[in-house]
Amino acid sequence: MFLTGRHGHGSGVRRFAYRGHEVEIVTRYDVTIDGEPWNQHLEVLQDGSVTYHGLPQYALPSAVDLIRSVIDHGEDAPQSLRDAFRAARKEA
Repeated sequence: MFLTGRHGHGSGVRRFAYRGHEVEIVTRYDVTIDGEPWNQHLEVLQDGSVTYHGLPQYALPSAVDLIRSVIDHGEDAPQSLRDAFRAARKEA
């Protein structure tokens, strides 16, 4: 099985051969939180789980689980860190 990731917001390509067939699965996520675009790169791994470079220690089974973790980490962070995260997102 062969996996390539495309850089950019929320897209990935998985390619593999199965029973003599060449398969390509393109996955793209467009995420908004509170109506605002969340322009961070999500990557779909070979097994279908999803990861995000801001939480590299996590590979979660779905994009929903991943975004819930992103929100949880943002809400649990001290206010100074939340402000820094917001400022960094505005610069991106």
